[in-house]
Amino acid sequence: RVFGFILRSRKWASLHVDPLKPVKEDKYGFDRLKINAVHKSVIQGLVQTHYGGRSTDTQEEDGYGFDIVQAKGKGLIILLHGAPGVGKTSTAECVAALYAKTLFPITCDDLGMTPSEVEEHLDFNFQLAESWGYVLLLDDADVFLAERGHSDVKRNALVSVFLRALEYYRGIRFLTTNRVGTIDEAFKSRIHVRLLYGTLDWAQIQAIWESYIDKLISQGRVETNKTSIVAYAEELYNRQAANNAKNQWNGRQLRNAFQTAVAIAEY
Repeated sequence: RVFGFILRSRKWASLHVDPLKPVKEDKYGFDRLKINAVHKSVIQGLVQTHYGGRSTDTQEEDGYGFDIVQAKGKGLIILLHGAPGVGKTSTAECVAALYAKTLFPITCDDLGMTPSEVEEHLDFNFQLAESWGYVLLLDDADVFLAERGHSDVKRNALVSVFLRALEYYRGIRFLTTNRVGTIDEAFKSRIHVRLLYGTLDWAQIQAIWESYIDKLISQGRVETNKTSIVAYAEELYNRQAANNAKNQWNGRQLRNAFQTAVAIAEY
């Protein structure tokens, strides 16, 4: 047995050695990630350059550090914004797998409500992520990113704590949000790139359906007619588009619909 840290519960535990395996580079997910091709190239270029310029084992930096203060500005912050279910979280997951890194997801609930709690939890989580070379994901970061007002002193203190922690973290951080119109000015200068994820078009939806179908066929679980399914999916897409573009299914809804259909077919 060995002691290991369980990311989901944020607790140390005694673990059996036999099931443990090293994290391996996995290109499958990133290659099949159905997002804007330019976004994909930008993200891969930034992450590749970041990892090419430092060693996560020795914590030595050989890359681009332009801040006057040596410890500041050596991380990479990528903000992904757009509607739910269009691939923001999946992007972070696939990037981590591509570079054989563990994804460390954090939500606002994990950080607490008071400035002292947020500072303590940020320091703890950021230290773990940096020490072990994780890719950090802060999902639904709206509460921190939204523009500050003059009257809400407590929230302003929370944002200040978060900004300070971001400044000194040297790893890769993905921030996701469904809203970006009111982002605080202080964050704009700290984020390296902001990428808008639009609603899925037919080419993306078709590719998602086909990837699900191909996986199902390879498993041989149920008899599958790929042509008919894709044709019906296109008909449904056109019908939704004719009524209202906002009614188009997102990636999460597509997955749920496919899982439901497979479950019914197996029954």
